Amino acid sequence: MTDEDIKRSIRLKREELGMTQKELAERLGIDRNTFRSLETGGTRMLNAHLYSIAEIFGMDVLDLIGSGTSSGGGTQVFSDVTAKYESRLMDERRSYDEKLRVMGDRLRHAEELVQMLRQQVQDKEDIINLLRSRKNQ
Repeated sequence: MTDEDIKRSIRLKREELGMTQKELAERLGIDRNTFRSLETGGTRMLNAHLYSIAEIFGMDVLDLIGSGTSSGGGTQVFSDVTAKYESRLMDERRSYDEKLRVMGDRLRHAEELVQMLRQQVQDKEDIINLLRSRKNQ
């Protein structure tokens, strides 16, 4: 099962149900141009929406991914596709985890800077108050 087989299956089922690209895109919560890219070449969006598309079509994802091939799908096809998408999802999760870690580090650094600046302001206020008290003596 290739990405092209999956895209073909989605297109054929969408057309069979009489749905336009715009209608399916709206049901997925994406714009028509994004969906058109999905159907004609944008495999990344397909990964995120494959199960939602099957649900909208009222079918199991196994049936959806198997219906665009001449073999009719099967358990091995489902396993292959699932493994492929799980691998991509894990890569994306690692990337997001790393970005989250970096953002956490930056936030901690910013909090330290804010604390340091607060202390500097307090020190300057103490100096000003000391000078005022000396002036008034």
